Order: sequence, then C-alpha cells, then structure tokens
Amino acid sequence: MKLIRIGESGGERPGVIADDGTRLDVSAFVADYDEMFFADDGLSRFERWLKQNTASAPRVAQSARLGSPSSTSEMIFDVPYLVSYVSQFMTLLSGDIISTGTPAGVGLGMKPPHYLKAGDVVELGIDQFGESRQTVVTWNP
Repeated sequence: MKLIRIGESGGERPGVIADDGTRLDVSAFVADYDEMFFADDGLSRFERWLKQNTASAPRVAQSARLGSPSSTSEMIFDVPYLVSYVSQFMTLLSGDIISTGTPAGVGLGMKPPHYLKAGDVVELGIDQFGESRQTVVTWNP
C-alpha cells in the first residue's frame, strides 16, 4: 500500500494505492496525512480500518491528479539558496534534480519517529515532468 494525496491543488484529500494498483479515497478515515495521523499508532489503526473498509471505500480514477501535502514555500531554505549551496560541491547541469524530501518531514511526525532504512523505496514525481524511484541502501565507506 502507498499513501497518496488525490485531487486538485488546494483541495487534495488522502488516498492509497492498494497492492493491486487500485486507488482508494480514504478521507472517511483520515482528514489528512499529518503529524496527528502518524501519532499514537495511526498507521496501524489505518491498516486495520482499510482491511475492513476496502470494499466500500470510493475508487479513484487512474487519471486523477496525485499531489503532495506540502510545497516548496514550506521549506526551511528556499530554492535559490539550495541551488547555490549544492553548486558549491558539484557542478549542476541543465535537467539535474535536487531531491529535498518533504518539508513536513513525514517520518519525524511518527511516534516514535520512523526514518528511512535500507530497502525502503522513495518515489517522487512532478506533474508533466515525470517520476523518480530510489531504493535506500546502507552506506558502506
């Protein structure tokens, strides 16, 4: 299962992509994927709810817009600063992507905090630009 946000910008609601690729609107269970959702075992409660309610949860069209719960305006450092900083250590070329993660810090909001570990998969995308997928590996010096 993948947690997603669906709908037009400013009107997004929580959803999931089931293992079979089905997209479900889960706003009947949770208003937003925020710190309150991840607190107090929220993900486990959500998984139990989903098992009981998958059949009745509204389906979402494959053509529906997927969105993010945050934007660059919420970042600690703005885009020009990040480009300037990264370019001190490497040459940036046209088309390079600087992946910053989510401003809200999804794992930070969990109790206890949950950070990426080897084997986790991170997917990101920008409408009309494409998608990227990375698998986390352990760094071995």
